[in-house]
Amino acid sequence: MTSILVLNRNEIDSLLTLPEAIESVESAYIAKENQTGTLFPFISHEFPSGLGEVDIKSGHLRINRVYGLKLISRFPANRDYSLPATFATSLIFDDRTGEPLALLNASGLTYMRTGAAAAVSMKYLAREDSKTLLVVGMGELAPYLAAAALFVMPQLETLYLYNPHGLEKAKQKEPEFLTTLERLLSSRKGKQFHISICEDLAKASLASDIIVTATPSKIPLLQMDWIKPGTHICAIGSDMKGKQELDSFILTRSTVYVDDKKQAAEIGEVEIPLMYGLMRFDDLKEMGELLITGSPGRNSEEEITVFDATGIALQDLSIARRIYDLAIRAKKGTMIKL
Repeated sequence: MTSILVLNRNEIDSLLTLPEAIESVESAYIAKENQTGTLFPFISHEFPSGLGEVDIKSGHLRINRVYGLKLISRFPANRDYSLPATFATSLIFDDRTGEPLALLNASGLTYMRTGAAAAVSMKYLAREDSKTLLVVGMGELAPYLAAAALFVMPQLETLYLYNPHGLEKAKQKEPEFLTTLERLLSSRKGKQFHISICEDLAKASLASDIIVTATPSKIPLLQMDWIKPGTHICAIGSDMKGKQELDSFILTRSTVYVDDKKQAAEIGEVEIPLMYGLMRFDDLKEMGELLITGSPGRNSEEEITVFDATGIALQDLSIARRIYDLAIRAKKGTMIKL
């Protein structure tokens, strides 16, 4: 009889730090590029009448001796029943025996992974003198994006927050945002920064050196006229067909990096401009290639760069394996016989 380690959200949050997550995500990009990691076909399904959606990302990470999957379900109406809108679960296996290793609550893991991916793009693509960061969207992911950015860009002075649902909603979300941000930054040593909630997205965008969008929008939120030269943009929200946060002309006038070209073309921010022939598939660059070659991410201080992050299974596997190893050493989690 085999056993599997079960790890809940609190245990995972206590084990993994954002700097560790950033390191794991970088490792995943490199594994994809040097072919020590393999992505399996992406599965996505939208339930009738917009009730909800489910995404399954899976793969094999040979360097960490694991394969596995992450399943995310999103049912927005759950909030009406005092249930989380999103459920996420990861399952990893030993690639030498097929033995299940761990079942993990993947909500916190996903937020860590996504924040880390955005931070990796900032580390290699944003201007080194960047001082201002704008986060568009104030859901549960927002503090992870902000905190990860502050770890890799310690010189940041101002953090702008914008909620597409309005100023009052932003103010309601602020206490929860600040509590999570403080927890995530507990180990950070860096200069102080100022936080400002914004009502005017155009004005905030023009004032920002780095912009992160994290919404489920299907209508572009950011317009090309609002983006100043030298800006770096992380487009996080587009993770299924039809979603779009950026005006297509932002993408056509930028250098665009993705975590996986094929997946980005199918479900990412670039899906729509590619579909209408506004940009070419060959124009896309992958983060792994940038990390492997060590070439400069941007060609000038005036260049606009975009990272279209759809999230890949190798990131989840790299982080899940790290959490599993940390849990075994710390004797955390619950072993269950199958």
